[in-house]
Amino acid sequence: MAFFMSPVSPLIATFLRTALRSRFDPTAADAAAELAARPDFRWDTALAVAAGQGVLPLLYATLAPCSWLPESARAPLREAYTSTALHNRLFLNELGRVLPLLDSHGVDVILLKGAALIAGLYKDPGLRPMADLDLLVRTAAAATAMAVLQDASYHPLEDEVVPGATLAYESQVVLLKSHPVPIGIELHWHLLDSPHYQRLGDMDWFWQTRQPVAGFTADVLGPEAQLLHLCAHLWLHHRGQGLLWQFDIVALLAAAALDWQTILDRARAYDLVLSTRHVLIGLAQHWQAPVPPSVLAQLRELAPSAAERRLVTRLTAPHRPVWQRFWTDLMAMDAWSSRLRYAWINLFPSPAYMRHRYEISHPYLLPLYYPYRWYRGLRGLVRPPKRP
Repeated sequence: MAFFMSPVSPLIATFLRTALRSRFDPTAADAAAELAARPDFRWDTALAVAAGQGVLPLLYATLAPCSWLPESARAPLREAYTSTALHNRLFLNELGRVLPLLDSHGVDVILLKGAALIAGLYKDPGLRPMADLDLLVRTAAAATAMAVLQDASYHPLEDEVVPGATLAYESQVVLLKSHPVPIGIELHWHLLDSPHYQRLGDMDWFWQTRQPVAGFTADVLGPEAQLLHLCAHLWLHHRGQGLLWQFDIVALLAAAALDWQTILDRARAYDLVLSTRHVLIGLAQHWQAPVPPSVLAQLRELAPSAAERRLVTRLTAPHRPVWQRFWTDLMAMDAWSSRLRYAWINLFPSPAYMRHRYEISHPYLLPLYYPYRWYRGLRGLVRPPKRP
């Protein structure tokens, strides 16, 4: 499995990693300059890849002082930084509006991913793009949090297959406010979306690690918990690919004094051995990330459970049709009663959901759309995946 997007040329990939690494490794700046001076290096290609990977603002903040940065590259980098800062300030202002509403209803919040990293690590809203606001609440407070956000003009992006299914079987819900500017909130009550992790993970420990962040009535995860979450998110949700998400972890490794024994112990306890191992070894190899060699050796020797091996193989498969995702979630549940209910509500969603989901024009057509739904879910069994 490629740790960087395979279509990217090795020169461009190495340049971007080296340039970004110079934010905390001064020796990397000269190496980046040498790469940019090569006759086969193209700035237009580098900027296009950086834009696709979401690191243009970071690249601007890193390379702006460099005399070897051509003006043809400096201008679009500066524009990306400025537009990201404006966009993120809008989102952070909205966060400042929403958090007191949740707090007034007794809902504790931990910021995740982009919002947490901007507030706690980057400190500059122009450096890191974010597409939405990720908020973690306690499972018992999730229904209250959803009601508060809906009163604040947010609405679920997708309908529930049956009422109550989201809280019962999911780990998050996406809510969208359309006016005056579209802003999305991903409301989480668990860090990972597989039923296996929802059942296994002890969220109390993650909440116990939380630390306050200046300017918000919310917290962020402690560095060890944040590292485990970011590694799991990168590996299990994105199969290790994504330059921005890789750099998030590298920046955290460079900034935080980590308790590595706690990380290793919790990785084993929560079936996060493989994601933590693959990501940290990959970052050490490709980014020269500051992971102690003794920790890398222990990660290589740490034995994942059989359940983790099976699940990670399924979650990181290059082709995951609907039926496979459904089956993976079904098998990750611990009780047959939960499996049967989950299967039933997904095979036979409510009529209201079916009418809205498939835009059914006449009530007499409703029964026909259930077999149509099953066919669409199962067609991956008979259709081979498209080649890229």
